[in-house]
Amino acid sequence: VCVLEVDWRRDSRKSVPLNRTFRVTATEAGKVHAVLFDWDVWADNSRSDILSTSPGSRNFAGDVAWGWLLQIQEEAQEDWQFAPSRPSPLSVAVGDRLDIAVEFIAGGISMHARTRHASTPEHDLG
Repeated sequence: VCVLEVDWRRDSRKSVPLNRTFRVTATEAGKVHAVLFDWDVWADNSRSDILSTSPGSRNFAGDVAWGWLLQIQEEAQEDWQFAPSRPSPLSVAVGDRLDIAVEFIAGGISMHARTRHASTPEHDLG
Protein backbone atom coordinates (compact mmCIF):
# COMPACT_ATOMS: atom_id res chain seq x y z
CA VAL A 1 0.00 0.00 0.00
CA CYS A 2 1.47 3.36 -0.98
CA VAL A 3 0.76 5.63 2.01
CA LEU A 4 2.35 8.79 0.58
CA GLU A 5 3.75 9.91 -2.75
CA VAL A 6 5.71 13.14 -2.98
CA ASP A 7 7.06 14.78 -6.12
CA TRP A 8 9.85 17.14 -4.99
CA ARG A 9 9.41 19.19 -8.15
CA ARG A 10 5.86 20.25 -7.23
CA ASP A 11 5.09 19.25 -3.62
CA SER A 12 6.14 20.86 -0.35
CA ARG A 13 5.72 19.96 3.32
CA LYS A 14 2.33 21.67 3.14
CA SER A 15 1.25 19.09 0.51
CA VAL A 16 1.56 16.27 3.04
CA PRO A 17 -1.73 15.48 4.82
CA LEU A 18 -1.84 15.20 8.61
CA ASN A 19 -3.10 11.61 8.35
CA ARG A 20 -4.67 9.00 6.09
CA THR A 21 -6.49 5.73 6.74
CA PHE A 22 -6.13 2.61 4.61
CA ARG A 23 -8.24 -0.55 4.49
CA VAL A 24 -6.38 -3.83 3.99
CA THR A 25 -7.49 -7.47 4.08
CA ALA A 26 -5.60 -10.15 6.00
CA THR A 27 -4.27 -12.83 3.64
CA GLU A 28 -3.14 -15.15 6.45
CA ALA A 29 -4.27 -15.93 9.99
CA GLY A 30 -2.10 -15.01 12.95
CA LYS A 31 -0.94 -11.98 14.91
CA VAL A 32 -0.03 -8.59 13.48
CA HIS A 33 3.28 -7.75 15.14
CA ALA A 34 4.39 -4.67 13.22
CA VAL A 35 3.90 -2.29 10.31
CA LEU A 36 6.87 -1.90 7.97
CA PHE A 37 7.40 1.25 5.94
CA ASP A 38 9.90 1.28 3.09
CA TRP A 39 10.49 3.86 0.40
CA ASP A 40 11.55 4.34 -3.19
CA VAL A 41 13.17 7.40 -4.78
CA TRP A 42 13.31 7.83 -8.55
CA ALA A 43 15.88 10.03 -10.26
CA ASP A 44 13.98 10.30 -13.54
CA ASN A 45 10.43 10.78 -14.83
CA SER A 46 10.29 7.26 -16.29
CA ARG A 47 10.96 5.77 -12.81
CA SER A 48 13.71 3.53 -14.14
CA ASP A 49 16.61 4.89 -12.05
CA ILE A 50 15.64 3.93 -8.49
CA LEU A 51 17.02 3.97 -4.96
CA SER A 52 14.89 1.65 -2.82
CA THR A 53 14.65 0.19 0.67
CA SER A 54 11.87 -2.18 -0.36
CA PRO A 55 12.35 -5.76 0.92
CA GLY A 56 14.17 -7.79 -1.71
CA SER A 57 15.36 -4.79 -3.71
CA ARG A 58 19.01 -5.33 -2.70
CA ASN A 59 19.90 -1.79 -3.67
CA PHE A 60 23.33 -1.34 -2.06
CA ALA A 61 23.05 2.40 -1.38
CA GLY A 62 19.61 1.94 0.18
CA ASP A 63 20.82 -1.01 2.28
CA VAL A 64 23.83 0.84 3.66
CA ALA A 65 22.68 4.40 4.22
CA TRP A 66 18.92 4.20 4.85
CA GLY A 67 16.54 1.65 6.17
CA TRP A 68 12.98 0.74 6.94
CA LEU A 69 10.68 2.22 9.52
CA LEU A 70 9.34 -0.66 11.62
CA GLN A 71 6.60 0.04 14.18
CA ILE A 72 5.38 -2.56 16.65
CA GLN A 73 1.58 -2.77 16.66
CA GLU A 74 -1.14 -3.49 19.17
CA GLU A 75 -4.88 -3.38 18.55
CA ALA A 76 -6.25 0.15 18.58
CA GLN A 77 -9.80 0.61 19.83
CA GLU A 78 -12.69 2.11 17.87
CA ASP A 79 -11.57 5.65 18.83
CA TRP A 80 -7.99 4.82 17.75
CA GLN A 81 -6.78 4.85 21.39
CA PHE A 82 -4.99 1.90 22.98
CA ALA A 83 -6.18 -0.22 25.90
CA PRO A 84 -5.50 1.63 29.17
CA SER A 85 -3.94 -1.23 31.11
CA ARG A 86 -1.65 -3.18 28.76
CA PRO A 87 -1.03 -3.83 25.07
CA SER A 88 -3.73 -5.83 23.31
CA PRO A 89 -2.40 -8.26 20.65
CA LEU A 90 -3.93 -7.89 17.20
CA SER A 91 -5.08 -11.34 16.07
CA VAL A 92 -6.48 -11.78 12.56
CA ALA A 93 -8.18 -14.46 10.49
CA VAL A 94 -7.97 -14.79 6.72
CA GLY A 95 -10.27 -12.17 5.19
CA ASP A 96 -10.40 -9.88 8.22
CA ARG A 97 -10.52 -6.23 7.20
CA LEU A 98 -8.11 -3.94 9.01
CA ASP A 99 -7.85 -0.17 9.10
CA ILE A 100 -4.37 1.30 9.29
CA ALA A 101 -4.22 4.96 10.28
CA VAL A 102 -0.99 6.71 9.34
CA GLU A 103 -0.08 10.04 10.92
CA PHE A 104 2.48 12.13 9.05
CA ILE A 105 4.63 13.96 11.59
CA ALA A 106 6.43 17.24 10.79
CA GLY A 107 5.27 17.33 7.18
CA GLY A 108 6.10 13.69 6.50
CA ILE A 109 9.55 13.59 8.07
CA SER A 110 8.32 10.74 10.26
CA MET A 111 5.22 8.56 10.40
CA HIS A 112 3.22 6.70 13.02
CA ALA A 113 0.74 3.88 12.39
CA ARG A 114 -2.13 2.43 14.39
CA THR A 115 -4.07 -0.66 13.35
CA ARG A 116 -7.54 -1.92 14.30
CA HIS A 117 -10.17 -4.29 12.99
CA ALA A 118 -12.43 -2.44 10.54
CA SER A 119 -15.75 -1.46 12.08
CA THR A 120 -17.22 0.78 9.40
CA PRO A 121 -18.01 0.37 5.70
CA GLU A 122 -15.11 1.26 3.41
CA HIS A 123 -16.78 4.42 2.09
CA ASP A 124 -16.68 5.88 5.65
CA LEU A 125 -12.87 5.84 5.88
CA GLY A 126 -11.47 9.30 6.55
